[in-house]
Amino acid sequence: MNLLVTGGAGYIGSHFTKAALECGHRVSIIDNLSTGNSFALDALRHLANSKGKSACINCKALFSFYRGCYGDKKLIEEIFKTNQTDAVIHLAASSLVSESLKNPEKYYQDIQLTRNLVDMMKKHSIYKLVFSSSAAVYGRPQSVPITEDSPISPVSPYGEAKAFIEKMLWEFASKNTEEDYKLNFVALRYFNACGAAADSSLGESHKPETHLIPRLLLSAADATPRCQIYGSDYPTADGTCVRDYIHVEDIASAHLQALKLLCSNTANTSDGQVSGEIINLGTGQGFSILEIIKTVGSLTGKPFEKQFFGRREGDPAILIASNKKAFDILSWSPRYTKIEDMLATAWQWHKKTGCP
Repeated sequence: MNLLVTGGAGYIGSHFTKAALECGHRVSIIDNLSTGNSFALDALRHLANSKGKSACINCKALFSFYRGCYGDKKLIEEIFKTNQTDAVIHLAASSLVSESLKNPEKYYQDIQLTRNLVDMMKKHSIYKLVFSSSAAVYGRPQSVPITEDSPISPVSPYGEAKAFIEKMLWEFASKNTEEDYKLNFVALRYFNACGAAADSSLGESHKPETHLIPRLLLSAADATPRCQIYGSDYPTADGTCVRDYIHVEDIASAHLQALKLLCSNTANTSDGQVSGEIINLGTGQGFSILEIIKTVGSLTGKPFEKQFFGRREGDPAILIASNKKAFDILSWSPRYTKIEDMLATAWQWHKKTGCP
């Protein structure tokens, strides 16, 4: 298939693109590189080149990159005309809860940009979309594990934007007359992505780095590694937040399964059926911040000096996914289930590259 991957130079986007190329798909990436990485593009070009040589195909026929905004209708139209796109994997968006609380307008803008993208899909009769959503739509859940039927109650503009986009996609998917465009989509609500490619070709790197695990790995290079912990009085076993961590390669494989699901459905019909699915992605188990710090300390051989601060706005105490629907609908289950194995891939990539 010919795929357009928005945000394909980013952390999750690059890992998905790698998996897609390895499966024989042809991939075009659009990314403005505001958070994406040139090293990821280099790794993907190298992979496409090696795949092309083995199949006697030009690398450019397998992989192309467009620098720009995924909501730029003129650029999206150029991509669709040039590459005869079959499906869109929409991974581009601003993604920091803390930033969204300070600058909500930036996050609400993602709604209009996504609308522009879907408008161009409609114009070019492209019906298949996999959307990167988030567990942030649940806010502070009433119970765990969290199912897809749990109440939607976001506590940040980031979560609100994701929830609104999901609602918008449902509107496009529920059209039921012949002349109307009927979108066929899968929205994947991620929990906490972590880890790196098993071959250490790709990993997580942000500037500035705000995520717990890469910050710990960076700090491990210091003589006295330190970590900041926000909140020690949550209703959890050790007082720190508990999160469901899922390996980035498992997220990538779930996208491929979602793509298979879309290909098994008929989106451009007028049968009156809604062509949409919303599915959690997680391992179904939770680890506290202190447990993550301890595990990273064991991996790196560096015990961390802990600095405790007050709770951050918008941080729920516990987020753990039910992944039953992913298993039932996508025939997907995580390959990485031990937190030590997930973090080991991140550490190996960090040692190889010196990143993040």
